[in-house]
Amino acid sequence: MSAKKQKKIGLALGSGGTRGFAHIGVLKVLISKKIPIDFLAGSSAGAIMAAYFAVHGEIESLEDLVLKMRKIEFAPFIDFISPKKALIRGRKIQKFLDDLFIHSNFSQVKTPLRIVATDLRKGQEVILTKGNIAKAVLASSTLPGVFPPVSLGKELLVDGGVVNPTPVDVARKMGADIILGVDLTMKGKVSLKDPNIVEVLIRSFDVLRSESTKLTVGKFDKNLIVIKPRISGELNLLDCFNQRVEIIKEGERVAKKALPKIRELLGY
Repeated sequence: MSAKKQKKIGLALGSGGTRGFAHIGVLKVLISKKIPIDFLAGSSAGAIMAAYFAVHGEIESLEDLVLKMRKIEFAPFIDFISPKKALIRGRKIQKFLDDLFIHSNFSQVKTPLRIVATDLRKGQEVILTKGNIAKAVLASSTLPGVFPPVSLGKELLVDGGVVNPTPVDVARKMGADIILGVDLTMKGKVSLKDPNIVEVLIRSFDVLRSESTKLTVGKFDKNLIVIKPRISGELNLLDCFNQRVEIIKEGERVAKKALPKIRELLGY
């Protein structure tokens, strides 16, 4: 009698700006509990976290970096430009990502990785699978209107959250039997008192992502576990740094809550 085939797990990390710190908590729990991660798919903030784990094989060093960084250290990455194409140039962030991913290519990852972006020219989803990981991550997390689009070959790319905020279908196409989707889309009302242009753009984008996620997740009827951290609707990107510890811990909490169902689907 042949041995029972081990089910493969695909982890889909969703977009959500600085709420993406929750992905660190989710990954910490899965790693510590020895839940196998066979495939990784990431969109926007989720692309950053998925790529980090795929390249480095761990997440603790990223957590250390995130917790040590102060707002005053984050501010230099924001290189404002004349708002003809965008508000922020993004060159400094590109350099930071190059260093973060040690100039790695997709061919060097420890876990199969897919990064989701949106092609403005064709108006459709693009799944990035080769080339420089930092550039792919930058494209996937390029918030329209805030950062300029990223040119990659013949494609003009922006945030993957425009078309696929929580890419559970991408993880399934990679070969996953069980999909864990970490959904960071916002629900309900948020407090908006005299919002500035960035807050208006981000909130509008959040509404779009939330509706898109409903459509994608709704296509699955089994073997999908949606992990949804409960995070406040704070929109100020820099102020969210004050909640880093809480956001990571919330990721840990919901991941632990999902463990019994994950083990049930795995058969142990």
